[in-house]
Amino acid sequence: MPTHLLLLRHGETEANRARLIQGRDDSPLTPEGVAGTRQVADKLRDLGLDPARTATYCSPLPRARDTLGHVRGHLGVNGPVRYDPRLVEIDFGTLTGRPVDEVLPRILRHKRDTRLPYPDGESGDQLKARVLAFVEDATRAHPGWHVVVMTHFGVIETAVRHFFKVPLSEPVRPPHDAVHHIALAPGAPPRLTVI
Repeated sequence: MPTHLLLLRHGETEANRARLIQGRDDSPLTPEGVAGTRQVADKLRDLGLDPARTATYCSPLPRARDTLGHVRGHLGVNGPVRYDPRLVEIDFGTLTGRPVDEVLPRILRHKRDTRLPYPDGESGDQLKARVLAFVEDATRAHPGWHVVVMTHFGVIETAVRHFFKVPLSEPVRPPHDAVHHIALAPGAPPRLTVI
């Protein structure tokens, strides 16, 4: 029986709208970001999750916590949430707060050479190591369950590229209102559905 990893990206923030690098910093959700949480809740509801066999994890950054709170409010669920620091966005170091367009060439260089850390920040290899360690721990703790994970662009991109061998030439751009559903079954290739 597969374990279902449901990767959710936080709602749009003011920094997203202004096209600024957020990384470990934070920014409030926009009204559109809040409104989009209802779509995410509807998509999760359509999956027919069994509360007794669903575990919920979240990045501790406020934008993820706020988004999850709205989604759970729309679903009318409570229960435990595990906040895991391995789910935070990559640390962009000194690039944090700068315009995306200004630093995009550096970001692309770091994506090509994942060993290279951002100045005073984190490397792609470090991000990948913590994301995969989280996935291994969460799926081992909840075999055959749905594991709902509220996180960030870089975490979702890293998981999708790893499990599905997506080359850098193909973009992976997780929208704020999508559910990346990765089915992981022993002895079978992983399956991805983007809802």
